[in-house]
Amino acid sequence: MDQHQQAYEHLVEEQGVPQQQLTDGDDPLNRKPYHDEVPMITRGPPQTNSLPLVTIPNVSPSMVITEPVPPDHLPLAIFTTICCFWPLGIFAILRARDVHKKAWQGNMEGAREASRRSRLFSLIALVIGISIHVVCIIVIIISITRNIQFAKDAANLYTPNDSSDEDTQSSWN
Repeated sequence: MDQHQQAYEHLVEEQGVPQQQLTDGDDPLNRKPYHDEVPMITRGPPQTNSLPLVTIPNVSPSMVITEPVPPDHLPLAIFTTICCFWPLGIFAILRARDVHKKAWQGNMEGAREASRRSRLFSLIALVIGISIHVVCIIVIIISITRNIQFAKDAANLYTPNDSSDEDTQSSWN
């Protein structure tokens, strides 16, 4: 037995409400339908590009506003967090998360703004990360070439020359 049926029987039997006063359409709990209080967002059948359906209260059912959800750029944000510059990557992930949250609330302008910020933070983190990697590679190449040159110079210091070889041999004798 569902909640409506139990409330109906409670009103009829225990409180003495005559049966003819309640019709099938009456709600004995005096609740308003949910769709009159809060805008509902429903999702249609799965499609290749599923769009959220935003239903506005007190509008005929034939009027449904659909708008594509902006891209969230979450894969790029995760990549930049792991491989590039993690402080900005974290902000990019947070903005990417806000895209779907705001879209399902029906705030498409906020979702577009969150999408733009997610992409912006991701691209800035990508540029900073690539710059850091390039600088590190340049520093490593410079230090390796200096070490090679230092090793060559050190090897030349300890390698005896032909003229000095005779002097060292005569001094030993």
